[in-house]
Amino acid sequence: GCAAEITSPPRSYYPPMKRNRALAEIMADGLRDLGEAVADAHAGHEGYANDIGAVSRVVPAALLNYAIGPPRLAEHSPAFLAAAASDDGHRGMVLAAKTMILAALRLLEVPAALGRVCAEFEA
Repeated sequence: GCAAEITSPPRSYYPPMKRNRALAEIMADGLRDLGEAVADAHAGHEGYANDIGAVSRVVPAALLNYAIGPPRLAEHSPAFLAAAASDDGHRGMVLAAKTMILAALRLLEVPAALGRVCAEFEA
């Protein structure tokens, strides 16, 4: 026979995200340059414990969310699928692409900005 005892619930496979605030601010600046309003993450919210958590331990990472449906829209649900396929979903993907392009350009053109991102990552 075999027996097992579990004394605590299993933890997530992924570590929590190590949010790079310097990179997040560069991305937020890009959104503002595109005329978008930007709200900061909830106090204490450092991102999700998923694959971005593991990636953020190797390279600087930031997380921005775009509204594509009503508040509290559950991810990985039929309603989310419909929202992702909507005009708002398309707009969010275009904004995401533009935001990443603007951030990459800033990091290439402004050495001090890249230095801040790297310093925060290495701290």
